[in-house]
Amino acid sequence: MPTRIVHAGDNGKSTQLEVERRVDIVLGWVISGFQRRDIIELCGDNFSVRPSTADMYIAKAHNILKKSAAVDRERELGLCIARFATLYNRSELADPKVAAGINKELAALLGLSKIKVEFSGKVDHEHSVDASQAGSIFDILADAGVIIAPVDATEAD
Repeated sequence: MPTRIVHAGDNGKSTQLEVERRVDIVLGWVISGFQRRDIIELCGDNFSVRPSTADMYIAKAHNILKKSAAVDRERELGLCIARFATLYNRSELADPKVAAGINKELAALLGLSKIKVEFSGKVDHEHSVDASQAGSIFDILADAGVIIAPVDATEAD
């Protein structure tokens, strides 16, 4: 159980800075999986606040989580690619198998491991195939006379 923490301004009312600190603590409890009733009890014990104030702290913590979920996908993709490149560069000479694994994961992230199969007859839908299965699938489809062509990742989805 967390230890008792009580801070307030001279008038007995919490300062904005104190409220933000409490919300950060409540956010930690939410992330740790504490239930609402437990957080309300912890807020009462630690901050000497009413359940309605504890609910306000919980709501602010939930808003922080919601804002953190709104990511810039292009920026995150760029960051991920840069991290893969850094890992690849570090592992290329030290361990070629690790470098190959990193390259495979990056290709999967970018959708480069998908293939598109075109049939000469009527086609009702398209299928994506994992590149790790492609060797045997290529052989089977080639024997059947199927034309196989790489697909831009944007077209495959």
